[in-house]
Amino acid sequence: MTDSDFEMNLENLMDSPGGRIILEIRTHVMHRLPLLAGIFFLGLIGGYPLASYIVEWLVTDASLAPTDTSIAVLTPVEFIAIKMRFAAGFGILMASFMLIYDVVKIGLNSQSLRERVEEADLQIPKMNAKMIVVMLFIPLLAIAGLVYSYGLLLPLLLDYLANDAASAGLKTEWRLSAYLGFILNMTLASMLGFQTPLMTMVVLRSGLLSRADLSKWRRHIWFGATILGALFSPPDPLSLFLVAGPIVLLFELALILEMMMPKKNGGAE
Repeated sequence: MTDSDFEMNLENLMDSPGGRIILEIRTHVMHRLPLLAGIFFLGLIGGYPLASYIVEWLVTDASLAPTDTSIAVLTPVEFIAIKMRFAAGFGILMASFMLIYDVVKIGLNSQSLRERVEEADLQIPKMNAKMIVVMLFIPLLAIAGLVYSYGLLLPLLLDYLANDAASAGLKTEWRLSAYLGFILNMTLASMLGFQTPLMTMVVLRSGLLSRADLSKWRRHIWFGATILGALFSPPDPLSLFLVAGPIVLLFELALILEMMMPKKNGGAE
C-alpha cells in the first residue's frame, strides 16, 4: 500500500458512518477532559505515598537487575523527582483506563451505533451485563502486561544492556532516575500495549472498521507498534522487538478470535 492509497483509505474512512462515529467519539473525549484530568490528579496524589515503597522495592530487587549493576543518586532531589514521576505514571495509567472504558462503552453495540449515527445522536449506552464482562478485561490485560514487563521484558533487557557494556570492558552504573524511568516506561508501554486485543475487538464488533479494512491497514498498524517500541525502548533491535512484538501478536490474535466468534444479526461482517 502506497502513501496515496493510505490517504485515500483514510479519507474514505472519515466519510463513512464509522468515520462519523470516530469524530463523535473525539468530541465526547474532549468533553470528558475535565474528568480525565481529575482522575490523573487523583492518581498522582494517591500514587505519591506508594512511590517510596515501589522505588525501594525495585532498587533492592536482585531478580530484576544483574548483580554487578550499581545505582547512584547524583542530586539530593533526585529521589523526590522519581517519586513524582512514578505518581504521574500512575495518574496517566488511571486516566488511560478511563479513556479505554469510554471507547469500549461507546463501541459495545454495533447495531445501536449505526442507529445513533443515522439519528446524529451518539449516546453512551447504559451499563449491561455484557459490558461488565468486557470491562473486566481492562485490568486483566493490564496485569498481563505488568507480568510480561516485570517477569520477562525488564530482566532480559537489563541483563542484555549489562552484558553489552561488559563486552566492551565497561561496568554498568545506572543513575537512579534513568534506571527507574526505564522501568516505568517499559511497564506503562506493556500495560497499555496489552489492551490491543480489547480495542481491536471493539473496533471490529462495533462496525467502525471491518476485518478487510484492518487487513489493508496491517502494515501501518505494525509500523505504529514499532514506533511505540522505539519511543519507550532503548535504540537496539532486541528492545524494539520485545516491546513492539507482543502488540503485533496480540493484534493478529484478536483478528483470529473475532473471526471465530459468532456474528450478531445485523452485525458488521
